Amino acid sequence: MAERAVTEQALLDTFAQHEGTDLDYLRWHMKRFLGTYQRFDETWDHTRGTTVLDIGAHWLHQSMVFRLAGYDVIAADLPVTMEREAVQRVAQQHGIQLLSYPDLSAPGVFSAIADSSVHVVVLAEIIEHITFNPVELWREIHRVMAPGGRIIVTTPNYYRPGGYAWRLPRFLAGGGGGIPVKDILGYHTLAHHWKEYSRKELVQYFALLSADFEVVKCDYTLDERSRTHWLQKWIKGIRQGLHLEIEIRHKSQGIVLAPGW
Repeated sequence: MAERAVTEQALLDTFAQHEGTDLDYLRWHMKRFLGTYQRFDETWDHTRGTTVLDIGAHWLHQSMVFRLAGYDVIAADLPVTMEREAVQRVAQQHGIQLLSYPDLSAPGVFSAIADSSVHVVVLAEIIEHITFNPVELWREIHRVMAPGGRIIVTTPNYYRPGGYAWRLPRFLAGGGGGIPVKDILGYHTLAHHWKEYSRKELVQYFALLSADFEVVKCDYTLDERSRTHWLQKWIKGIRQGLHLEIEIRHKSQGIVLAPGW
């Protein structure tokens, strides 16, 4: 278990000291940030290591939860985010290392990180935004991870109420599926959930990537603010989110997939 407990108030107080961060966003998602860490911490042995790579760290809200709990954190995101003055101030004051990547799909995207030096990789609400073939990204993640390390993936559940799975009227009216055309044209790429996953799909995802990856935790997560949370308490398969943890217990197989045309 963590040596330091992290509370909602501690997290708010930390960011309230710095102008420029999005406190409304933090307040709305705070339970998710803390819940992600707490679910991980329940079964993580800190003697395995405490270096965290947070991919898609944005305002550093999730990164800060790990930092306040005593982890060494590398926060990675696009330059437009990592160059924000507010992000740099928070990182400098709390000892979070910032790493920019102009293109997450590029080979060697984490070349600044040594082989087998990261113990925990966090992709919190990121995998659904990936628009490119991610095999090269997973090669890099596999390279930097230490044997015995763990990947944390959180993402919306495809079968949650209000998700794409329930848009039958649009389908029957000939409106297609997935992302609506008006959203593709009207928002920046990273605003979209290009691919939302079911629990079964995510397990298959990591099985296809490498035999080195073993899914050790695969939970549905409940958002009490949902109008149907009372129903989701009874039916786990339609809960709002998914929380997966994948261990890389050895590095003998590597990433076996080779994308083709």
